[in-house]
Amino acid sequence: TAGSGTAGSGPQVVVSYVVDREWAGGFQGQVRVVNNGTQPIAGWQAVIALPRDRVTWFWNANGFVSHHIMLLRPLSADEVVPARGGTLSVFFTATGPETTPQACAFDGIYCG
Repeated sequence: TAGSGTAGSGPQVVVSYVVDREWAGGFQGQVRVVNNGTQPIAGWQAVIALPRDRVTWFWNANGFVSHHIMLLRPLSADEVVPARGGTLSVFFTATGPETTPQACAFDGIYCG
């Protein structure tokens, strides 16, 4: 289901989760954010839970991994997701059997 937004042509912020690549025992995932709103998004937080995997690397974000959960935030305080179609992609690699996260959200908006 789409996230809540104001009246218009669609949700203000669209968050998607994609598996970019897979290999024996691991994969690369991506969380992609499109900001269709009129305000840039600053100070965001993303949460991706992969309880059966071990996250080995992530990039284009700061943060940490605790108990198989990535807690991510912008690289710097100045970084924003631009308004009116601006995008952000955060990538990670993990080892393990689970390519679909148990939970995935960006500022409380669930990944589609």
